[in-house]
Amino acid sequence: MSKTLTTAVVCLCLCASTQAAVTVTAESDRAQLHVGDKLLVTVRATRPDHRLEPIPSHAALQLGAEWQAGTQTAESEQLAGGERIKVWHFELTALEPLTSSITPVVILTQDQPDAPALVTNRVLGAPIAVEILPARVRPWWLPRPTTIALVAAIAVSVFSAALYWRRRRQRAPRRATLTPLQEALAMMQEVHANCREDRAARFFADVERVLTGYLSRRLARSLNAATATEIAARTRPHVSDGTAVDLLQVVLLRCSVARFSGAPVEHAILARTEEEALAVLERLDAGWVSMDSSGATSPSGKRS
Repeated sequence: MSKTLTTAVVCLCLCASTQAAVTVTAESDRAQLHVGDKLLVTVRATRPDHRLEPIPSHAALQLGAEWQAGTQTAESEQLAGGERIKVWHFELTALEPLTSSITPVVILTQDQPDAPALVTNRVLGAPIAVEILPARVRPWWLPRPTTIALVAAIAVSVFSAALYWRRRRQRAPRRATLTPLQEALAMMQEVHANCREDRAARFFADVERVLTGYLSRRLARSLNAATATEIAARTRPHVSDGTAVDLLQVVLLRCSVARFSGAPVEHAILARTEEEALAVLERLDAGWVSMDSSGATSPSGKRS
């Protein structure tokens, strides 16, 4: 009887010394969080560096229903200052708003074969308090990250496309700017297709349009509403060839009369009008001078 009592006392003493030899602490990465946030809890078990001391096997957390436990994320053991320290990390997710208490638990094992049979010992650490706040409410004006990413992607695409087309236009060869005479002669080539008796009205209208457009560009003013006499009067001060201006007035008068009379016109008159129009353009351009405050200048900008 006394032997059994002695064994029990020894076991209790060893158990008490074992639990006293291991110190369990816990800490969290923050004391306050919102529902849906994650909490990192670190558990440490410290024991003297002695071969007879029990070895912390693994750790756990006593949690309430307000937490969703994740898996253990890390485990390490180190020797510092004559003590062995074993560390565990746990990741938790908050589910309900309240003030929660988390208690760390470390399981101990005895690894010495000749030591008394201590099967399992649990050592509890001081609980830590964490305040769980209600879930964050997203402001109505704050877009979601997916919306921001989508808008940013669209903006980058539009900017890239605009930059591509701009560079393409810059690399494209630019069309040479035609002089007033070159433009008028090119238009006369198109007018030649209407040099027919059944298209006489259209032909005279086109010839008048070409001559008026040439002079409008030369004088830098619109002459569309001016009569043949007014056009000749405005052109004469700028042309050294007065005969060319007289011929211009004749051609414009013929075009105006033919358009409004509606009388049949022979092909010979159409051909002569075309030749005279071409001659007028060339002679006007050859004798053109620009009058300004400093004197007369040629079309190229040189003084004549």
